[in-house]
Amino acid sequence: MAATPFVFTQLSDDDRECLAALGAVALVALERGGCDMSAISGTKADLPILQHSFETGRFDLSDPDELDGLSVLFGDVLAYELGLRWVMASGPYGTSPVLRYQQTSIQLAVLQMIRRRVEEGPKVDLMALFTGLAALVEEMIASGQY
Repeated sequence: MAATPFVFTQLSDDDRECLAALGAVALVALERGGCDMSAISGTKADLPILQHSFETGRFDLSDPDELDGLSVLFGDVLAYELGLRWVMASGPYGTSPVLRYQQTSIQLAVLQMIRRRVEEGPKVDLMALFTGLAALVEEMIASGQY
């Protein structure tokens, strides 16, 4: 049985607003926890801040919006560092935001990825996850088989 292909579409204005709102929820949680907001840059430099906030309970991981907001901030780092962009992917289980590399089939379902790891708990190592995903994406790009 062949895999069902995903259909990718650009983010609508509503999709963009939803991702921005989720990211804002996470930023509020960081600020509430005493984070220096000027240090948040959307780059790899954010990972230790996100990890520390994650480990010290600044994020209420039982709150779906805070968890998804953390995922959006992590996704923004991946997007910036790996040249990915947010798009909507529709497949056999529905439609959701993913990070995609150019016009290829390379995609990262970051919101689901973080949610699943939190559910499996107890610890999520964002730096290790970033490093592993970066290596995987780079390997896939280099192979040309996407």
